[in-house]
Amino acid sequence: MKIRMQPLTLLPLVPALALTLTLLTGCAADTPVASPSTNAKAFSGHVIGGTQPVSGATIQLYASGLTGVGAASRPLLSAPLPTTDANGKWSIPAGAVTCPADDPYVYVLASGGDPAPGVGPNSAIKMIAALNDCDSLSSSTVVTINEVTTVAAVFSLAPYMTGYANVGSSFPPSQLDVAYTVAQELANSATGTAPGPMLPANSAISVPTLYTLANVVSACVDSAGGVAGDGTACGTLFQAAKPSSGAAPTDTVGLLLDIANNPTQNTPTEYGLTSTFGSFQPTLSSAPTSWALPILTLKSFQVFGANDQTVGDTQQIVAVAGYSDGSSPNVSGQTTWSSSNTSVATINSAGLMTAVGAGTTTITGSFGGDQSTLGVTVYPGLVSIALSPAPNASVATGSVIPYILIGTYADGAQHKPTETATYASSNTSVAALSGPAQFYGVATGTTTITATLGSLTATSQLTVYTPPQTNELLPIVTSFTANTCSYDPIIFANCTFSFTAANLVPGVSYAVSDISVCNPSCVSFAFTATATTYTTPSAVAPTSCPVIHGINVPYGDCSMVVGGLSNGYLDMIGLPDGAIISVTTQGDPLYGYTNWTFAPFTWPAGAINPAYYPTYIRAPQGNTLTGGLVPHP
Repeated sequence: MKIRMQPLTLLPLVPALALTLTLLTGCAADTPVASPSTNAKAFSGHVIGGTQPVSGATIQLYASGLTGVGAASRPLLSAPLPTTDANGKWSIPAGAVTCPADDPYVYVLASGGDPAPGVGPNSAIKMIAALNDCDSLSSSTVVTINEVTTVAAVFSLAPYMTGYANVGSSFPPSQLDVAYTVAQELANSATGTAPGPMLPANSAISVPTLYTLANVVSACVDSAGGVAGDGTACGTLFQAAKPSSGAAPTDTVGLLLDIANNPTQNTPTEYGLTSTFGSFQPTLSSAPTSWALPILTLKSFQVFGANDQTVGDTQQIVAVAGYSDGSSPNVSGQTTWSSSNTSVATINSAGLMTAVGAGTTTITGSFGGDQSTLGVTVYPGLVSIALSPAPNASVATGSVIPYILIGTYADGAQHKPTETATYASSNTSVAALSGPAQFYGVATGTTTITATLGSLTATSQLTVYTPPQTNELLPIVTSFTANTCSYDPIIFANCTFSFTAANLVPGVSYAVSDISVCNPSCVSFAFTATATTYTTPSAVAPTSCPVIHGINVPYGDCSMVVGGLSNGYLDMIGLPDGAIISVTTQGDPLYGYTNWTFAPFTWPAGAINPAYYPTYIRAPQGNTLTGGLVPHP
């Protein structure tokens, strides 16, 4: 057995290369005559057309010619030639083959035969399988000759080939040997499948393209034959592959040779014959622009997936390979997967990961001699979910309100779930989903927002209101009365109170607060408007604040002088969604007044610095307030 060269990763499938090699290697007259070896061979195989055995096909074993590109191949079997039986099987007995002394690479040819009972002999059938060197053949060699091996052999040998019995080059045939190796990278001659066993780990071929073309050839093989232009499957293919200058092919090897030399010619016509011949899968979903079958080199490899998971989650980890032609196919099914911590997550051969326990793990994908990793953190199981804002929220018509989903987990931790929840509005005429976890205010009214994640749900009531127009007054307290005051002579007076407010938005919540400078955040009374006006049904007392109204005296820690005055101030806030208003007394409890009546007051510009008092305004005693609310800065 002779020493072989390393296979090329890409075979240029153009006739010009064959001509160049002929010129470089010399003339046929300089080729030595090979003498036979004494190593007689015996081997066997079968011929398949698509999925059907081809019976009655004639078998011949050829060695490449030595007198130049396209030289006559050397037949190694003498008559009578073996034929296939009813199951497509054939065998070559010991002593029937004597390998030439140069130990060439060889190919086996199947000619004619009956592709199916009742179809009849098909003289257009010519199918081949490219093998190793002759000396490597043995009784354990089993060869499948079908459309896949034929496509692989013809596309690889095309630069040195002019027909099924004409494959050759000048001596030494080193480049031709490489072409035989490329054929075995494209297809497995033992199984009749693609790719072949010689394909390097960091290389790839387009198996769908090869299988689709094999199905195209099946349209001719699995028939009674035909000639170019006669309307049969064979005739249609022969006509489509006919070179612009030259004769149409008459057999399936000639068909593939013309396609290999003109891979972009009439591909839609050829592809159209695959509709009823789908023996080989996977295939292309549409006609290719070219049938070329380059061997691609792997340039990059990366795996993708979510880093955060919850116990019980599953996710498909995706592996993507980047090849020398710029393509980036999904190779998840061809990747070898592993998890560094199987108590946290497991992963199957297809790349489906299952989170089984809390912790961290590293998912590793191996493909074509390359590796890529993905760090995964698995959190404890989800116990409940809640929406924010909740239980109530409001949005103006024409505006959007976003929601945040918070999950509570078995270990007590709270964070945004890794899974995607679904969101819905119970009344889409009021608010409708306008994006992931956000709703658009359609019209005034109320609706229930529901988030669903698996078996868990969370709700929030959403009120949609019509915002004030530019020519409308903002909400205002039109009257306010403080009653039944008890007086703290140092700083404060405590009172019950009643009031009337106007310009309200139904469905919006309002609050009256103790706005003493010392305690500006204490809410003493809250209500939700059901109409545009509101009047307290009776005098009300503070619900959570010891002081309703604060009087800041000049000597107090919270004293403040506004507008040049140094006496006390009385403050009051009405807060709809953060807006404020202030009214003041006509008297001062420091001087004995216990019943205060409040009237509107026109607030002078610049009378307060919002940088220091952003949540309320204050009016000097003896004045009144009008004009509406002053929003928070």
